[in-house]
Amino acid sequence: AAGGIPVFLPPIGDDMLPDLLESMDGILFTGGVDIHPSEYDEQPHPLLGSVDLERDRFEMALFDQVWNHTDLPVLGVCRGLQLLNVALGGTLWQDLPSQRPSHVHHSQTDHRYKAVHPMKMDPETRMGGMLPRVLAVNSLHHQGIKELAPGLRAAAWSPDGLIEAIESPDHAFRMAVQWHPENLVHANYPEFMALFRGLVDYARERQRARKGQGAIPAA
Repeated sequence: AAGGIPVFLPPIGDDMLPDLLESMDGILFTGGVDIHPSEYDEQPHPLLGSVDLERDRFEMALFDQVWNHTDLPVLGVCRGLQLLNVALGGTLWQDLPSQRPSHVHHSQTDHRYKAVHPMKMDPETRMGGMLPRVLAVNSLHHQGIKELAPGLRAAAWSPDGLIEAIESPDHAFRMAVQWHPENLVHANYPEFMALFRGLVDYARERQRARKGQGAIPAA
């Protein structure tokens, strides 16, 4: 809907990643199951949800290759936000209701196409320039950022102070959100399409620059 061509990347050998990424113009780390807490040096909490060790291994390797060896734009959604934070040295609350009780219900019981709590953007961030300062979002997670990773900055918070969006101040388009904008864009919340258009537009500009038709936007 934003103009990109989605390509599914199954788990493959790490040695194949450089060649694979040569044909990619951007990366979207999607939602999914919990990241195993061994990735941030913790023991599993009794209320840890389902995990997928193969996916963790592959996405950590993919993240390292993308982040450290390419200039590809990156967007993370829900688990994708948590992946960025963990991969760069941050930690997670393994179960928000038991470890960080709050008046905000982050695991909504309503369907995922409904916004259930407000969120404030930092207007000084790149994401803050793409979205309204105050938004309503859906909330489908029982984990969240505990310690923000070095090299990232928070871009939005829920009313209880939980970080809802992050970005890299050192890159033009590397950011992630804790909610699920893909569900909201088709449910009377068109403002969230800006995230996907931003990813595709930057990818297109990067592609043109690589062909000598322009300059990649500065970080």
